[in-house]
Amino acid sequence: MSLEIRKLAGAVALAALSIGSAQAKEGGDQYPNGAETWLGGAVPPPGNYFINYFGYYSGDLVDGSGEKVAGAGVDAWFNAFRFVQTTEHKILGGNWGWHVIVPLVHQDVNLTQGAESKFGLGDVTINPFIVSWHQKNWHWAIGLDINLPVGAYKTGDARESIGANYWSFEPLFAFTYMGDTGWEVSAKLMYNIKTKNKDYVGPFSPTEGTYESGDEFHMDYLVGKRFGPWGVGLSGYYLKQTTNDKV
Repeated sequence: MSLEIRKLAGAVALAALSIGSAQAKEGGDQYPNGAETWLGGAVPPPGNYFINYFGYYSGDLVDGSGEKVAGAGVDAWFNAFRFVQTTEHKILGGNWGWHVIVPLVHQDVNLTQGAESKFGLGDVTINPFIVSWHQKNWHWAIGLDINLPVGAYKTGDARESIGANYWSFEPLFAFTYMGDTGWEVSAKLMYNIKTKNKDYVGPFSPTEGTYESGDEFHMDYLVGKRFGPWGVGLSGYYLKQTTNDKV
């Protein structure tokens, strides 16, 4: 194993790695945008890896004018268990691997009709096709995340829903450049294709019907500088919905 790969394997133990991410469904999409920054395209060398993600989110509801809606908001946390296996099998010169992510979610949602809490299994992610390459300072990978609608969903009540109630398929490409002087540039580009939610009830469909959210292009990115085990940088995400919602 080369020195660069040994460094990469060690870094993976301390940071979120490569393809996919922990998920918590909370009134939005199945992917927490901005989650994959450091080492965004650096899949570890062949072996078995377990990563635990913990996240917390708190937010307020605002109206169309940007004003806070009194008493409306959400607090949520998730703990996601992720298993990754990178194998010795080669596809186009890259290592084939796979992963699965199983999140536990707790949310407290307060809306005009009252407050509710929900705890349980969120939507599970599997990726049977991760192929990764490494060449000197460059690391890149492709994959296909599949989000399974196994999280609890209550028709017409977001307060008790921690699942999206639809499948989604997400082809992706990620890369990382790790410079000799500590600089890193990483990005993960994804295109999310959603299926229909056939149990939707909401302002556009007061009785139970079908709602299909639009597809999205989104990417996480990072430009940073490492100082030993520490790093400082600029990270974020970009999201653009590419097709209209349908009801």
